[in-house]
Amino acid sequence: MKYKTGEVAKVGDIVQLWEGNLGKVVCSIDTNEYSKEYAFNEWSYLKVGILIMSDSAGLVHKTSSDEDLKLIKRSG
Repeated sequence: MKYKTGEVAKVGDIVQLWEGNLGKVVCSIDTNEYSKEYAFNEWSYLKVGILIMSDSAGLVHKTSSDEDLKLIKRSG
């Protein structure tokens, strides 16, 4: 999945889901990247998109980008 800026979402990215709600990309099903906590064998069934862990919203599965989803900080 790509952000509206054209950048590909990667595991570890800090993103804004919507105003006042930040999260961390914990897996990118589209690019076959999975963090240790969110393993391939548990989440690949979703087939597309990214998973974002947010303190205020919990685990969010996004299948497409929208105007609110913004890359705040690239990991590493």
